Amino acid sequence: MTGDPNKSAHPTALPRRWVSQRWPNNDMKKMMIIGMIAVFGAVATIMLGCASTRVKEVSGAEFLKHAQQTDLLGSFAWTSYIGNTHDRAYLEYGHPAFIGNGMQVTVFWTPLSELPSNVVAQIKNGVRPWTNAMDRIGQPAQPGFRSPYLAPGRGVYFEWHAGRGSECLEDTLGAFDGTVQTDGYTAYESHNKARGDGRKLKLGNCWAHARRGFYRAQDESALAKAVLQDIQELYRVEAELREAGAGAQQREARRRADSAPMLAVIKGKLEAQRPHHLPQSLTGKAISYALDRWDGLTMYVGNGEMEIDNNLVENAIRPSAIGKKNWLFFGSESGGWQNAVMYTVVQNCKMHGINPEEYLKDVLGRLPHIKAEEARELTPAKWLAARSPASRTA
Repeated sequence: MTGDPNKSAHPTALPRRWVSQRWPNNDMKKMMIIGMIAVFGAVATIMLGCASTRVKEVSGAEFLKHAQQTDLLGSFAWTSYIGNTHDRAYLEYGHPAFIGNGMQVTVFWTPLSELPSNVVAQIKNGVRPWTNAMDRIGQPAQPGFRSPYLAPGRGVYFEWHAGRGSECLEDTLGAFDGTVQTDGYTAYESHNKARGDGRKLKLGNCWAHARRGFYRAQDESALAKAVLQDIQELYRVEAELREAGAGAQQREARRRADSAPMLAVIKGKLEAQRPHHLPQSLTGKAISYALDRWDGLTMYVGNGEMEIDNNLVENAIRPSAIGKKNWLFFGSESGGWQNAVMYTVVQNCKMHGINPEEYLKDVLGRLPHIKAEEARELTPAKWLAARSPASRTA
């Protein structure tokens, strides 16, 4: 078993899942390509283009308007400096007129007396007092959610949403007709119910998540300890299959022979003991979680392409899970989208054994000189196919 199944996800962690069979649709690839062009094009403009600078005095209202606009990263505008000196507030605002043709930098300034006192105080303290909307100045930060999809051995894709309801799944999964393995978050069930007949997804679940409930309850009941031992045997089968390098057919055959009987025993124990544990006890919750998702938890037995859990996705998000302890804010929803694009690019590089730094240096140098449709040839997998083995990480 990879990773530590005993550790709970971060309280704000997103549902994780991998997608098998095929990519949901061409929209996913298009989004990756568009995102790469947006992020890399802006960076390449700074690195490779030329820049012109102008300084302009504006009113306090205009200053705040420009400050708001610089947070709209999706419009290729950004702020590299915000500060104050000599009773003036300064805002350095960069905007590439056309990717590859240089960048125009404007320094806006206004007397501090033109700005609201709370904004002045925050600027002097080095805090950005605005987000995407003027009416949110000084308001608490709004939550956002980054969610990954992973096709084992093929690629990983991160997306960003301001919420985590079932409607957020429509863009990516709406046209998909395969198997999705998740952590059991209810939004997937809601999304699946809303799909028409004949378009239902096959929803698999994760034994690492089911195991956590029994791990928490092991000091409460003997049943929890016994089920933990049973689950350990399920993972022993998976470990042996990995060591043997078994293919999908071999995995399915071994699981049907060894894992299916074990699962039948586990289900029998849970059904027999359920009436003897309060629903809100740790053991009762663990039993309900497993039995309510039993079909999804046992789906991997008959599908050799599936894993017993979605730890592959957990591994893909580990860098961001560790990092969010060090950074708390993206600045805006568009900043979250840009972050998802960058994580998508870097994690795909790592998945394919590519040195991310070498990849970025090469692609950033080539993007300003190619057509938009040619960018699809620069995705990490295709880029690697055209390179020598020396580009792979050690």
